[in-house]
Amino acid sequence: MKTIPFLLLFLLLFLLILLTSLTAYANKNYLIKGNSKTQTRYINKLLSNCESLQQEDQATSLGLDELKQCLLNSKLFSSVTISESKETNQLIIQVKERWSLIPLPLYKRDSDGKNSYGFYLVDSNFLGLGNTLVLGGAYSNANSNYMLYYNNRALFLTQWGLSIYSGRDKKNLYLKDRALTTIDAFKYIESSYFLTLSYNFSDRLSLSGRTGYSQNRFEKIEPFTPPTAFNSVCIGTSLTWKNEHYKFYFNKGLFSRFEVMQEIYRTDNIHKQNLLSLNLRYGLESYKSQALQLTLTSNYLTSGGKADALKYPSDKSHPGLRGIPEGAYFSHFVTDASLDYQIPIAFFSAGTWTLAPFADLAFINNDIYQRQELWNRSYGIGSYFYLTGIMLPGMGFIFGKNHTFNNSFFEFTIGLSI
Repeated sequence: MKTIPFLLLFLLLFLLILLTSLTAYANKNYLIKGNSKTQTRYINKLLSNCESLQQEDQATSLGLDELKQCLLNSKLFSSVTISESKETNQLIIQVKERWSLIPLPLYKRDSDGKNSYGFYLVDSNFLGLGNTLVLGGAYSNANSNYMLYYNNRALFLTQWGLSIYSGRDKKNLYLKDRALTTIDAFKYIESSYFLTLSYNFSDRLSLSGRTGYSQNRFEKIEPFTPPTAFNSVCIGTSLTWKNEHYKFYFNKGLFSRFEVMQEIYRTDNIHKQNLLSLNLRYGLESYKSQALQLTLTSNYLTSGGKADALKYPSDKSHPGLRGIPEGAYFSHFVTDASLDYQIPIAFFSAGTWTLAPFADLAFINNDIYQRQELWNRSYGIGSYFYLTGIMLPGMGFIFGKNHTFNNSFFEFTIGLSI
């Protein structure tokens, strides 16, 4: 029975791929050259979206520089050259594609000396239609996970989008106090399935609806008592507005998203949870191509139990929580801000190498264990290498100091969230 939701999602994914392959899209105003993987019909769709932005801005004409940047914003191309054909009155668009199929082997050794291994395969231009496909998993003595994620940004080359997620996560969770003494622990096993349908009013504004189902199981870690197992169904919606320009090592402009998630069914005796999320990001280009990125995120979880709170927040979606020891935080409410300053050290034909000092501030609060409110502060420096020809964020490392827990941290990372 546990495999039925996964099989249904896999069948839906197969049908979407089949139907999308039959969809045509043409634009006679442009002649596309240089694309080998990205389908011409999808590039024509991108160009049509660029024209829509021109109308939204009430511009009389779409300049060649604006058109070039609009195509680069798709993150599919490392360069775009545009010229005019005197014979056909078409714009000749020469693109150079980025490599999108990325194998990601994973190895991690935690502070307890436990090793974890894994492998993920990521294609950010699946079928040459700008779709994202991620599949893979990781395993260790204590933890394991797998996931399948598919995101179709232009379903049948329309303004509609669809994403599918299926995953299973098994891990030991430890809650620690300020002295890093364990005060609660249990093994957490979750299988979850999500389906999201979105509508893109333009490249800047989109609205999405989401539904999901999860199975949550818990096992005892002595001497603590685990939560009660439960299943749940949730629905939600999110509104996204952005006006960003992709610059390979940072995004220039504003990104914003507001999301609401509500449980509508739950099998244990805990009140149904409601999650409110806000994400703001602003990138500014400054002196000599240096870049300032400001990020503000906030999660507010109403109701739910300790197992729900332990899911939120995540330092992947909350960069302002960098350097907090694992298990030393969980919350019903968190707001964090982070500042990253990208300083290019060198520009190469293959990419850009940067140094990035950062500073984080977060406010964390929960009412499950009657713990006090916590202000978290951390700071440090990172170094990243951004590859122009490969669809990966910056690869590098960060080294920092967490002032609240008085500990230093060092980790390799797949760059800033751009």
